[in-house]
Amino acid sequence: MFSVIAEFVGKRPYTVILVILTITGLFSSLLPSMKSGTSMEDFLPKDNKLVQAENKVTEYFGSGSDVEMVLVESKRDIMLPSNLRKLHRIVMSLNDTEGVENVFGISNLVEAVSFAEYHKPLSECSDEEIEMLIQDIFFNESFIELCTDSKYQKKGYADIEKAWMVDEDGKFQILIKLRDLSEIGDKCIRPVEWDVCFLNGLAPCEELKINYMIGARYEPGVKWVVGNGLLNNIKNILRRSEWENNVYLWMKPKNFSTYFPIKLEESSFFFDFGNSAIVINLSKDELGKFGIAPKFNGNRLPARLVNLSIKSRIYRFPWFGVGIKGEELQRFLNWIEKLKIITRAMERRGINIEEMKTILSHLDANLTLSMKDLNGNWVVLDSVNSTRYILIKPPFFNDIAESIESMLSEDGKTTLVIVQENKTLGLNEAKKVGKELCIKIKELEDDFHMEITGGSVISYQIDVLTSETNKYIAPGIFIVIMLILLIHFRRISYIFLPLVCLSISIVWLFGSMVLLGIKFNAISVALVPLIMGLGVDYSVHLFYNYRAELSKGMKPLDAIKTSIKNVGTAMFLATLTTSISFLSFLSSSIPPIRDFGILCAFGIF
Repeated sequence: MFSVIAEFVGKRPYTVILVILTITGLFSSLLPSMKSGTSMEDFLPKDNKLVQAENKVTEYFGSGSDVEMVLVESKRDIMLPSNLRKLHRIVMSLNDTEGVENVFGISNLVEAVSFAEYHKPLSECSDEEIEMLIQDIFFNESFIELCTDSKYQKKGYADIEKAWMVDEDGKFQILIKLRDLSEIGDKCIRPVEWDVCFLNGLAPCEELKINYMIGARYEPGVKWVVGNGLLNNIKNILRRSEWENNVYLWMKPKNFSTYFPIKLEESSFFFDFGNSAIVINLSKDELGKFGIAPKFNGNRLPARLVNLSIKSRIYRFPWFGVGIKGEELQRFLNWIEKLKIITRAMERRGINIEEMKTILSHLDANLTLSMKDLNGNWVVLDSVNSTRYILIKPPFFNDIAESIESMLSEDGKTTLVIVQENKTLGLNEAKKVGKELCIKIKELEDDFHMEITGGSVISYQIDVLTSETNKYIAPGIFIVIMLILLIHFRRISYIFLPLVCLSISIVWLFGSMVLLGIKFNAISVALVPLIMGLGVDYSVHLFYNYRAELSKGMKPLDAIKTSIKNVGTAMFLATLTTSISFLSFLSSSIPPIRDFGILCAFGIF
């Protein structure tokens, strides 16, 4: 067979050259349309059941978006206000990248709390506010000692020693320890009230910036109610008089001059005589109706009860058991408002008729009111201020705390930022997003050290490395081969001809890649050195035999024919066995490896 080839080459050399150049030209025209790029999906084994299942899910429900992760390292604690602000700016900048759907980091979690507490973004919060946000997120105290007092008061049941707050297992209690609670039954002839005074430091709006007092009142019932009818009042008088334990919420709205009480139906208190304490059980849902940790869209807002003080008070006057219906009081106020002298007298006593009418308009008309409901009719016996605060913490704060801890390193100096790309992006668009993210990460590095990884970023970086590698591999191999051939053969023709043949084979190989629809990926970088390394080896064998024949006195044409006949069979067997060995890659389940085997076999053969 090789004798025939040698004879044909000898007789029609120009025809052979023309055919080779024509084929090379055709393959060269295909090179501009050659696709390049590497993606993670290319390396997934198509016959794997997990991959097939994922493809089915993607087919039925659509593909999910790629996720990139940014590692952020700081020399100081990430949770410091200054670092949180910087991290927030990084998150916002990455979020503005075209093709990015969402960016999530610790700063987003803290910002969710800042909206819940201060109703403004994290960027507008002061350092003190951010520190309070973090403190509230990780607030886990279920038992807080509010205050202590060593001063002695004459009335033991009014002498406050200590106060605590308990918030655990759905129970929200305030406990007030008194000097001697045993006196409450014998020496108490007038209504007594123990108050927890506070201001909600996290009021969601100006209208809810209200001063509050939660009052645990020990009081006798009302016997005569104006507007209740004569017969009903007589029945009340004939009933046995019993003292009641009631809980009231006193409120002083903004721009109001005095407090007004509302009885809390879902809250209660009892006397713990064994510990000489009052135990107030409060309902968070009921408090929320009056602006203390209210619910919004089913989620409870936080409340920070500040300016705390504990007071004991006694009703100023003897109790006659007289009350009045709300609608009757409304009529009375409308009538008395016309009497300027009485109106001024009531204002001197701290009673503002306009304020009372406003409050009554929001209350049930059948509600019974009495003189006990006027704040000015109570005398403070003991008062203890507290430097602590009570946080009514929504359940989602605990979820946020867990999420922050999961995204922070143990030393608190390293965190993750998650970048979610638009799921409609194609491969090339995703790589552009990865490139843009890499550029932004470098630009945003200030006090932080940042690294980014993810599907799109890896694909982009592989393409960059592949392109940069190709810039050096092919020229480097050409130069090394030229030097070796020059040193050994010392003739330009012996250098030029092998390199031309190798270049033609590479063009044919890349053209075949286009015809077969195979992309140039990271593995394809190895094709050029393999083809050139093995190809020049065969050329050296042929040239050695050619020179040996010339040294025997043969003409160049005869030397070529003889070399093809003598070395052709050995070279054919060598290329055949090498190609078959590369075709063993077809057994791989990874598509790029199978493609690599086919291309190597074709290129070498």
